[in-house]
Amino acid sequence: MFFDITGKIDANSVNLLKLVSEISEESGINFFIIGAFAKEILLNIYYGLRTSRFTEDIDICVAVKGWQEYNLFVKELTKKGGKLSDKVEHNIYFEKFARQLDVLPYGFEGSRTIKWQISGNLMDISIYRLIEERNITLRISQNPEVRVKACSLESLFVTKLLTWYEMYPNRLKDALDLFELMANYKATQKEERYFEDEIFDKIQSPIFDELMIGCFMLGVDIAQQFPAELVVNITFIIEENVKEGKESALITIIASENRLIDFETEYLRIKRGIPSGFIRSKVKF
Repeated sequence: MFFDITGKIDANSVNLLKLVSEISEESGINFFIIGAFAKEILLNIYYGLRTSRFTEDIDICVAVKGWQEYNLFVKELTKKGGKLSDKVEHNIYFEKFARQLDVLPYGFEGSRTIKWQISGNLMDISIYRLIEERNITLRISQNPEVRVKACSLESLFVTKLLTWYEMYPNRLKDALDLFELMANYKATQKEERYFEDEIFDKIQSPIFDELMIGCFMLGVDIAQQFPAELVVNITFIIEENVKEGKESALITIIASENRLIDFETEYLRIKRGIPSGFIRSKVKF
């Protein structure tokens, strides 16, 4: 997929991405944008949908054979004005752009997990190879023309859900990002899709609201795009969070954020909406 966002993102972000793109071309190391900045670009900037939080940090994934290639890539970034963080080894701050770049590696000759060089923390990188196959293309500049890769909305949902689940309770913002993806997904789809038989039936049903229809579409797309084993894992995580009689940490975080609606009402709405796409065969409406 191709998205033209020329002139729609701030100059500092464009210039930083141009710099990363130049280093990528010179080194032969590919990269793509991921995380909250990718969500901001797609939902807010491209589709014009209002999002709850803005981030100036840019997360990227770089495809490397090992730490030697990763370190060379980071070294080039520091030569161009980036300053490595003393606390987090993959954070690089560019004062001239007033932006932080988070550089996450993947590849490593097919390894599933890696151990960070300084902290020793383990990181599962297998998901990033799956995401790379489903990347979209962004044009961020026309003169000169610069195109960069970014993860899709479906890939973003998958990574956000897995990160939230694995690192709970330390990644509460991921829960809010997940909800924004679900709540806005319907608005990102072409109108002709509403007339597909399975989706048209849901739209006509009085019990299906915007959230439920969006979740349904998102669930269908993820099931079609990703390997069955991963879809099973995603379904399990969501199913665990909507079990009857069980309080859901995921839904509690989301519902608590909306102070304009009674918590219990919002909680029940979300708990009813999420299964419509991901475990719809087991849920009766």
